[in-house]
Amino acid sequence: MIPRQKTYLYLLIGGIGLLFILCRHDFTWATTQNSYDDLVPFSWGDLPQDVPQGDSGLIGTKIVLRKKYSPNIRNLKLNLILPAGYQFLASANSQVKLFTKNRKLVKSFKISDLNADLVLNKSIVSESLSAEMMLYYCRQGDQGVCLIKNIIFEIPLDRQSDLNDIVLKYELPAESF
Repeated sequence: MIPRQKTYLYLLIGGIGLLFILCRHDFTWATTQNSYDDLVPFSWGDLPQDVPQGDSGLIGTKIVLRKKYSPNIRNLKLNLILPAGYQFLASANSQVKLFTKNRKLVKSFKISDLNADLVLNKSIVSESLSAEMMLYYCRQGDQGVCLIKNIIFEIPLDRQSDLNDIVLKYELPAESF
């Protein structure tokens, strides 16, 4: 075999190997939040243990609140801050869902304002709640990039506490490419 044919053979074998590796690679990080999940082999059980995941399977930024709140909850107060030059998409399906520790859905709210007081008036029989939030916001302007941010708040409950209004505060990040 002449040297040029060997080079082509090595390139062909390398290309087949690379193709095999790419076809077997799991692209779950890029596809967990879109409608293309059926195109890649994916299972929630495949996620590493250190990926923040909510009770409904939502993947996002996890925040553990330090204050302990009463299980007799009156209101859920949102205090969400947008980065400069961004606007909230009130028409999108931004929402917050509350779950007990045993994954029972307590209530779901559509978010139409980043500083909303959402009335709950419920007594929770659980030692903690999780508030799973999905927010849509865009950079202002004609070519504005839109972002989706998932936030999971872990909320400890204590019967001795007199805090009946849960405050969820978060500063949303700007795009980072």
